[in-house]
Amino acid sequence: MVSCDCMPPCETTTRIYALPLRLFGVILLVFQSTLLDYYLATYIDSNYWFLWSLFDSLVVVLFITSFTLSYRLVSPVSLSLQSVLSS
Repeated sequence: MVSCDCMPPCETTTRIYALPLRLFGVILLVFQSTLLDYYLATYIDSNYWFLWSLFDSLVVVLFITSFTLSYRLVSPVSLSLQSVLSS
């Protein structure tokens, strides 16, 4: 049986579910912001719905950016690169 010492088994399993969970988180964030914008535009009767959508888009972009940065900073490749550079 071939074993890989580069990554522990639990980390491999976590990485399998990482992308679908991140996508699910972004989908839930978009759904929540759309629902809130609909409520505000329908029941508050304000003409500023486009500003809400603009800020919601900004939040989604920041959310995806933080996911991307956290994935790159904690990934095994970047950790091994940091250990090589520090020695």
